[in-house]
Amino acid sequence: MAGLTVAEKEHWKDRLSKCIERRIEPITAEDPQLLDRVHEQARQLALETLGLAETQRELAAVRKEKERLGEREDELQTQILSRVRGRPCQSSGQHLRVRHRGQQSHPAPRRSSRRTTLEGQ
Repeated sequence: MAGLTVAEKEHWKDRLSKCIERRIEPITAEDPQLLDRVHEQARQLALETLGLAETQRELAAVRKEKERLGEREDELQTQILSRVRGRPCQSSGQHLRVRHRGQQSHPAPRRSSRRTTLEGQ
């Protein structure tokens, strides 16, 4: 039995792919979230099989805490800037950017010729 040429392999690959897509379309039309749920279930099963489910949950908790701390940091930076400028805090949802060493940022409005490390909108 002779092997398939590259062109023949591509032909059959494309044909099978189209056939699979035609079968999947009515299923996803009936339940649009099905593929997302299946993907998530497969991911969870893979993590459990590898013994990584608990570690992954802990990582998700750490990321959530990190996000919360970042929001708190923004609040504190707003308070600092408000006090430095002598104006009340603005709760408009604007975020401050603090320039850290080695990072570039947009220059802040200045009261004097001295540079400041706090920036605001």
